[in-house]
Amino acid sequence: MTMAPKTSNVGIIGYGLSAKVFHIPLIQAVPELNLYAIVQRHPTLDNDASTDHPGIKAYKAAEELVQDPSVDIVVITTTPGTHFELTKLALEHGKHGMHHPIKDEIASTNHTQPDIHCTAIVEKPFVPTSQEADELIALSHKHHRLLSVYQ
Repeated sequence: MTMAPKTSNVGIIGYGLSAKVFHIPLIQAVPELNLYAIVQRHPTLDNDASTDHPGIKAYKAAEELVQDPSVDIVVITTTPGTHFELTKLALEHGKHGMHHPIKDEIASTNHTQPDIHCTAIVEKPFVPTSQEADELIALSHKHHRLLSVYQ
């Protein structure tokens, strides 16, 4: 008997053009993903994530989002100069397991299932230096987190 895949809650840090035009529509098109929360530091009457997406959790700080135990995946869509610190923050605060196709595939072949926790997805460009990239990759390994650069 095949189990239905778990729906993963996605939190987005940053509510600019990339989040609105690319990431949010993609998340909404995938049945296993739920747009759960958005961090928007300065909402305005014309640009407010909670008005555009009623029912989501709206945060004004990334620290609030990563401390929410219901967030499985963090998508970072902020300016490149913030990617390192926000990705590090997300990787350090991933708290609980999530459904991931890799886990199901490995489990179905009777191999040991990896310990996959919160995923951090960061927009390109990833980080400005290879030293920062190496540090984030090492951190993702240390905490058993998935890290992806996307778009």
